[in-house]
Amino acid sequence: GSKLGELNYPTDVAFDDAGHVYVVGESNHRVQKFSPRGDPLLVFGRRGCQSGELDHPHGIHIRGKFVYVTELYNTRVSVFTTNGEFVTSFGSKEELRGPRGITADEDGFLYVCSQ
Repeated sequence: GSKLGELNYPTDVAFDDAGHVYVVGESNHRVQKFSPRGDPLLVFGRRGCQSGELDHPHGIHIRGKFVYVTELYNTRVSVFTTNGEFVTSFGSKEELRGPRGITADEDGFLYVCSQ
C-alpha cells in the first residue's frame, strides 16, 4: 500500500537502539519507521535518483543515529538519520552492482552485498 503503515514488497527490516522498527518497501521506494509497539511513525524516501530519493531500496542497516539503505537501481547506499533526514549517499555503478544486503562490524566498517 501507499499509506502510512502500509507496505509494498518489504525486503528488509532493522531495529534502532530504542527498539523502533524500520522496514524497507522496495516497490513503493521508501522506508517506514514504526514504534516498538508497531505504530507507524514516519516515512522517508520516494522514487527518484536525487538526494534523499530512493529507487528500489532493498537492504537496511542502522548504526547509532544513522540509517543505511541500499538501492538496487541507483546502485548506491543512501544515508539518513533515524528521523528520516537525508545525510549523504555513496557508491556508483562501477563500485556497486545491484546492492542488496548491508551490515557493519563492531569497528564500524560497512559491508555491502551486491550482484
